[in-house]
Amino acid sequence: MPATGQPPNQPSTAKGCDSLSSLYAHGILPGLFAFPAGLGDMAVGFVAPWIVLGLIRHPFFATSRRHVLWNIMGIVDLVVSVFMVI
Repeated sequence: MPATGQPPNQPSTAKGCDSLSSLYAHGILPGLFAFPAGLGDMAVGFVAPWIVLGLIRHPFFATSRRHVLWNIMGIVDLVVSVFMVI
């Protein structure tokens, strides 16, 4: 996905957190899954615009420690969410 396509997709991350919270409120999802998954999505999505700006301004930013840590944070969020369901 091109770096410029990422910021418009970030509202869907907040929407995903809202969906998880509402599913918890209606008793469909357990809170032990909904809150960590929603907060992780918000954390990764909140930082995304700054990551994209870094990529636009400095193409070598893709190999920086911040970019790698942000990707690891997103992967850890996904893995934790999946394993919380099991």
